[in-house]
Amino acid sequence: MAVNITDEKSVNDAISLFGKIDVVIKTAGYSLVGSMEELSDEPILDFKKSFPRQRKLHAS
Repeated sequence: MAVNITDEKSVNDAISLFGKIDVVIKTAGYSLVGSMEELSDEPILDFKKSFPRQRKLHAS
């Protein structure tokens, strides 16, 4: 079942269906190609703005 962990209703629907959430698999990725000398900090800062924190789910 796909669950949008940023959507409270989606999370609650999954918990209602299964009783609890045992495993969350994150399949997002990010890559930055180039030598360290050629890269600026801007792409890394943009990434941090897009993904400011991880949300942990706890269901009992």
